[in-house]
Amino acid sequence: MPTWILYIIALSDVNIVCTSSTERELRFHETVASTFSLRIVIRSLPYAVCNMSYSFHPRGKTTSRLVLGDYGGNVRVLEFNPHLRGPFQSKPGAALIELFWTDVLKGKLPQLKCREYINIHTEMIQCAFFSIPLNSLFAAAEYRNVKKYRGRCTGLIVVYGEEKSFFRIPLGVTTFSVDERNNIVVTGGPDMFVRIWDVYIPSEPSGILTGHNSGIVKVFIQSEDKKAYSIDYQKVIKVWDISDHSLLQTFGDLMSIFQGETDLVYHYHKQLRVLLAGGRKLVAIKCNPRVRVDLTDGNTHASPVSVVLYNRLFRNVVTCGLDSFIIVWDPWSGRRKIIMKNCHTKQIYGENIDIEITAACFDPLEQFLLTGARDGSLKIWNYNNAVCIRNMSIKSEHEVTAVIWVVERILAVGWDQQVTEFNDVEGREYTDPKIWPTFHSDDITCADVKLGEGVVTATYSGELIFWKLETGQPYRRYNVENPTEFLELKHSKKLAASTGSPRDSADLSFDYHISVSEEMRKSVMNSIQKLEKTFGIKNSRYKGRKLTVADEQEYSYLQQRKILAPTLPMSVQAVLFLQTRPMTKQHGSVLVSLETGIIQVYSHHQRGGYLTKFNAIHKVGDCVLTMCTDRKNRYLFTGTAFGYIKTWHIQNF
Repeated sequence: MPTWILYIIALSDVNIVCTSSTERELRFHETVASTFSLRIVIRSLPYAVCNMSYSFHPRGKTTSRLVLGDYGGNVRVLEFNPHLRGPFQSKPGAALIELFWTDVLKGKLPQLKCREYINIHTEMIQCAFFSIPLNSLFAAAEYRNVKKYRGRCTGLIVVYGEEKSFFRIPLGVTTFSVDERNNIVVTGGPDMFVRIWDVYIPSEPSGILTGHNSGIVKVFIQSEDKKAYSIDYQKVIKVWDISDHSLLQTFGDLMSIFQGETDLVYHYHKQLRVLLAGGRKLVAIKCNPRVRVDLTDGNTHASPVSVVLYNRLFRNVVTCGLDSFIIVWDPWSGRRKIIMKNCHTKQIYGENIDIEITAACFDPLEQFLLTGARDGSLKIWNYNNAVCIRNMSIKSEHEVTAVIWVVERILAVGWDQQVTEFNDVEGREYTDPKIWPTFHSDDITCADVKLGEGVVTATYSGELIFWKLETGQPYRRYNVENPTEFLELKHSKKLAASTGSPRDSADLSFDYHISVSEEMRKSVMNSIQKLEKTFGIKNSRYKGRKLTVADEQEYSYLQQRKILAPTLPMSVQAVLFLQTRPMTKQHGSVLVSLETGIIQVYSHHQRGGYLTKFNAIHKVGDCVLTMCTDRKNRYLFTGTAFGYIKTWHIQNF
């Protein structure tokens, strides 16, 4: 017969995980090493442990306590000193410690002491907790047998030394939470009511919160904000204000996430303010997360913001995020005007999944919004009334990295390594898109356009191609690692069908491209960190040094990077056309940002090319992710991966 794990608890201050099972034993596993080795096994407990909790002082000033509640209605408390990890201290050659529960009671493991509270309840323990500030033990049980237990039962018992307080509640208590700062206990049970108690007044609750339609299975408190959260058997979460006993919010999305599942488990992390719900899948829910008021007024998107645009026609700001939200803001008051949720979605096994928005732009008249997503879908929005007026797509499951909307044409680039042109002429909107010739051999990361003249595209491997905007034909090709070298334009033919290459196969393309973007960035950061350690380069290398010394060290760093990582491509992070610069060989009209923090300057003239470069960062490992200029191209604004925003004067550069 297989062994069931009944409960698991983390002993955070000593890096131990404890599990209880149907074999009536406790197992303590060490989490310091990656082996997850077993340190102590306690066998033959009188009853199987069905509930555990752990209390410790953050600085180790008091003994740590592991509270065990079992099926016999008993509560046992294991106490130990966490100094040097107590009984779990690692010793060279120390073998696994195996002992029986009777040995623990006899003191054969002197570092582990035990207190027993026998038959504190007549039913199995549902929840138990020891409060160090209150120096009290809380134990709860359910009493569902109405005929056997008439009237209100002692669902919650608080033990303080030799004294006991009885909180009588119909049908008992399934779960409770203690607010040690305000001396409050919140209980929930099968009777569907959430009760708020004063720890020292067990006779009557100070408040009763109603609204659930099934038994309460989990409650927890945020004492700083005076909020209580309750979860019922039907997976409905309610947020309450403890001070005025009012309902603040009802969250029912777990019903759709865990369809057909009833017996879920929950865990609330106080520091991160995250609720974990587990069934066949694991879901993390942010519960009123803390906000640094010195940095922000709060969270606007549920995920990172990917695109920020300013509309000069309507004078508003539009933000798009990886949560598939589009939000329209009034920049003068800072207020949100319109929010559009679930903008890009797809169905997987009957479930709607939100797709991250990765690119966006306005039409030439700035009346409509075009968005591109990670699955290759494109949508045109009348964002003032949140209506989608057109759907398009590049190759399926290939991320859109940049979109360009010029007069009567829409250009989209991404992981499909090609430029896709959509018609924007009235009456021809739904014709097949035009695919520009494929000259790139890797994923396109960014693109920009100069109206009436050309388009520039760049890839992860450092390829840079200039195209004629009117004809869609390329006329110059560069590699950013050797920008002065002449490269012949060669048409890239995909031979996936004949060679069986996984790179272009339909079933593996999505996973491959995800691995390309993630692994490349990881390898870049790893190589940079190794170089920093090898050559002793610190992040703040400009501090207290002359600029010439910093430039020499940067040059040495880049040369060593080529030696140690010759196969690692130098990816392009952003490109920018300077719209007012003339198309001549002498004028730099295109700025290219590399992953090394260098910005290269090119002329997009047919006989032009690479002109110069400059260093745009002051910390090793940083790089420019986005660039923009004013209308007259006098000032360049750059934003880096480390969060720095810089202004450059480029009028005569």
